[in-house]
This record gives sequence, C-alpha cells and structure tokens, in this order.
Amino acid sequence: MTPGLGFALWVNGSPAYDETSFPTGTPYVFPRKNSNGSDAEYKYHTSDGSWTGQKVALERGNDINNEPAWTANANLNNYKDSRYRFIFENNQDISIKTFSTSIKDEKTMIVGNPFMSHLDFGQFYLDNQTAIYNYYRIWNGTQFYTFRGDVGNSGFEGLDGLTTLTGNDESVNQYIAPLQAFFIDTKPNAVTIKFTPESSVMHKESKLRSGQSENAILRLHLKSGNNTSQAIVALIPEASGGYNPEEDVVKLFSPYKNIPEIYTVAEQQAIEINTVNASDEKQWIPIGIRTSYTGDMELNISGTESISNSIDIFLKDISKATEYNLRDIRSFNFEKTTENDLEGRFYLSLKNNSTTSINNQASQTKAIDIFVREGKITINSLEDRITNIRLFDISGKIYYQLKNSGKYTESFVPTTISGIFILQVETENQTENHKIIL
Repeated sequence: MTPGLGFALWVNGSPAYDETSFPTGTPYVFPRKNSNGSDAEYKYHTSDGSWTGQKVALERGNDINNEPAWTANANLNNYKDSRYRFIFENNQDISIKTFSTSIKDEKTMIVGNPFMSHLDFGQFYLDNQTAIYNYYRIWNGTQFYTFRGDVGNSGFEGLDGLTTLTGNDESVNQYIAPLQAFFIDTKPNAVTIKFTPESSVMHKESKLRSGQSENAILRLHLKSGNNTSQAIVALIPEASGGYNPEEDVVKLFSPYKNIPEIYTVAEQQAIEINTVNASDEKQWIPIGIRTSYTGDMELNISGTESISNSIDIFLKDISKATEYNLRDIRSFNFEKTTENDLEGRFYLSLKNNSTTSINNQASQTKAIDIFVREGKITINSLEDRITNIRLFDISGKIYYQLKNSGKYTESFVPTTISGIFILQVETENQTENHKIIL
C-alpha cells in the first residue's frame, strides 16, 4: 500500500448492529450512524473483553442528512468534509512534509522512524550530518546492535554497512522499519534533527556489505551458552588512531549484567567498532568482556584472511603468558571464574613485518598497558616480565613502590590519594612512564 493513503474496509450488513437496511458491499464508515439517523454508540471494554459499562457516541464533522451517502453507489467524495472525513480525506495533497525535533548535544538519544515506510539511514545521516554520527543502534530486548554507515572518506569504504549483529540476522541494516525506535549519538552543539521526504522509502532493499572489502576487518565473536556478542576491529590506513567518535563506535552496554558482551579498548573507552591505523609498526589492542557470568566461554576471531600477510596477528593471554598465531588458531575456550568484568587478560597484537630498515630499529610502541578502575591500578607487560614499579607525584614524592616483581601483570590499590601521578614501570628490557589520574 502507498504510504500516506488510507483505506476503507467493506463488510456485510449484520442485524445485530442495526444494519439490515444497508446492502451488502456498503462502505464501513467510522463513526457510524444508525439506520434511523441517530449516532451509533461505542462501548469501552477491558483487555479481557468485558464491558466497563461506559459507552459514547462519536461525533466528528457535520451531520449527513442525505441518506444516499449510505448506499453502495453513493459518490463518497461529496462527503469528504462530513463526519467521515478522516476516512475520505481530501486526496489532493498527501505528500510527506519535512519536520524537525529538538535533541540534546553529546548524548545517546532514542528516536523513532515516524513514517509508515522504511527510513533510509544513509539519507537520514546526510540530512543531519552536523548533528549526529554515522551509525545507529537497535535494542533487541537483551542487548544493543550497531549499524555503521559510510564515514564519508574514500579510505573508509570497508566500514559502510558494518553491523555487529551475529549469525545470519540481517534485520539491522540501512533501512529502519516503520515506526521502529533506534538510538543515535549526537555531536557537540547539536540542536535539532529533521526527517525529510527523501529519507522515507517505499521498499526495503538492504545494502549489506559484500564479502569483498578494500579494508581488513577482524570480527571478535564471544559465545556463552545461548548468548552471543560481537566486536569489530577495522584496519584502516587513514585511521587517526586512538579514539575518534567520527571513526569509532562506543559500546552501549546492556543493563543486564549476566549478558556477556565483548569490546575493545581505546583511550579508556569501550569500543564496539574500532578503527586502527594499519600502517602502525606495532600495536596492542586490549579486549574486554563485561558480564557477571561465570563459566565456560568461547572466543572466535574471524577475518584474518582479509588482512595483508605483511601483518602478523596474535592473540595474547596475559594470565597464561601465551601468544596464539591467529593465522593458525582462531577459536579459544576459557573459563571465567569471577563475577568481575574481564579486562586486561586478552590482547590483539598487530605487527607490521614489512617495515624498512629504519623502522626496524627499536620500536617506540608502548608494550605496557595500564588500566585504572575504581582506584585500582592494573599493569600488564605485553612482552617482558615486570621488574620494578613506582608511583610518584610531579614533585617526586613516592606513594607506592614494588621491586623484583618477575610477573607479566601486577595490580594494586594505592592509599587514598587523588590528582595527577606518574607511574613508572620497569621491565627486563625497557622503562616506561605513564601519566595517570586518580
């Protein structure tokens, strides 16, 4: 049916409703008029079907005194301005108008497709690109899933149409269903968004990504029982590195802590779709798992075949001090033994093995990762064993010190202090200083 047009339901007459004088095929209009000219009354019923005892006659528009309006051959257009006009509307202008709605800037907001047709998110973004980022999320009742549009850069084509839906589900795509609610992230200084006729489409031809892509895409798939979750790492030569809201999608977590959800970390942000610079010589990408669930889990990493052979890809398990070559092994089973979130155990290691002789000099890439959560400091050495740790302020006063650790990971909770501090970590082969805020 065409969006914006109504329809009439044709029914046979029924003695129970005082319609015996109306021939079969009479248009069923609403509000109705009895055959004696009085207004039909309508009863209110509860959800179980019982009558509440209330009834009312609905009136709208002018009375029709010309009974031929009730015949099957009546010219209904003559009565479009009568009490029945909301069915027989003036059909001279049924066009969809552009309308706007107010939003708050730098927020995650729920909005809805207002059309009785699909909303083309690509056009919706073009209409609002100064106000929103080029992705949206859908809530399925247990967790959020993301659709990523084209970021508008010729080097980012591989991100167009990415979705974190698992399996063969294609319900989250460029076309948002009629009246469907969805979540957007707004940009700084955003005031309004608008819905235009151009964004309302009559059909739904999903523009899903093909199996081929100019960019390398890694998919991190977490499975626990019947629950699944997915995060994406995209290797883009033009990516800015770190966290960039124009390129990356922050993870929006389910309120249900028992649902296992996987993500990566960039600049202390939990990221669902993470773009990393493929030209970096070496980088470590932390993997996080948020859930109170304890028990067996399975981690699968796919897409390594789309990445150039000049890049070595490993999964490092800090707890076991073990690296796995993802060219050979892509599925891992492990047990989560505590209800705490799992962060700082697994890392993706990406190393460019085709660098020049100049780049083959000592790497400047940091090989020590620091997490600060609720006052607890966790240190992971991704290559060498930790030897010494010192925490001091900018005046040089030491607040914590550990010597001769010999481990790959250490954690501690400093005394009740706050401010900016320097965390110095020595390993078997190097020393790194990290600025942290407590």
